[in-house]
Amino acid sequence: MQPGALAAACIRYHSVKPMTITTTPRILDGNAIAAAIQTEVAKDVQQLHLQGIRPGLTVVLVGNHPASEVYVRNKVKTSAALG
Repeated sequence: MQPGALAAACIRYHSVKPMTITTTPRILDGNAIAAAIQTEVAKDVQQLHLQGIRPGLTVVLVGNHPASEVYVRNKVKTSAALG
């Protein structure tokens, strides 16, 4: 099979046309996006509290991996701050 033949066959099989990127690249501000998401979540949590629903966070951490522990600790901290 020639290079690219498998990709072409997959495209024909799935009837998917190759994507063409027509927008210009832009730099995203991750901190601003995160803040906007957190604001939205905090509002949603307030609405749930008004309905008598107390949202929670459950984490299953398998093993003893320091990076995973930091990740989970940060999620717990953020969740607590958002209610």
